[in-house]
Formats: sequence, C-alpha cells, structure tokens
Amino acid sequence: MLVAIPTRPPMVLRTPNFSKSGIFVLYGAKDKPVEGTEIRLTLKEFLGHDVPMAMVARIVYMEETGLGIEFIGPVE
Repeated sequence: MLVAIPTRPPMVLRTPNFSKSGIFVLYGAKDKPVEGTEIRLTLKEFLGHDVPMAMVARIVYMEETGLGIEFIGPVE
C-alpha cells in the first residue's frame, strides 16, 4: 500500500491486518508522525475490490513496529 504522510515522500508499507474501519501498517522508523495526523492511503486491493482505492485516514495510535490508522473516507 502507498502511504502519503505530510512533509514526507510517499512510501510503500505492508500491513499484517486490516478491517473496514482501519488498518495497522508496519513502520519501524524512529521519527514517527504524531497521533491525529491526517494521511492518504492508496490500497491496491481494498476488502475484495481489484481497483486501487485512495483513502483519507488518521493515525490513531503508534506502536514500536507500526501505526494504527483509522479510515475517514475516500479521497474526493
């Protein structure tokens, strides 16, 4: 999945799990963005659809290995 965090270049990150309301992405960098940061995700496959979907999302929690992200809605 392509993740765009403000002030950083877009990056491809992996996810061990996701649901209809959010996703956890593996992100081991030490300079993690702050909770509440709004980001953009482009998912190659999203819950059974083959067409890439761009989503607006928000970082809701951080762990040492990654970021918990809540979906806000599709990019308009």
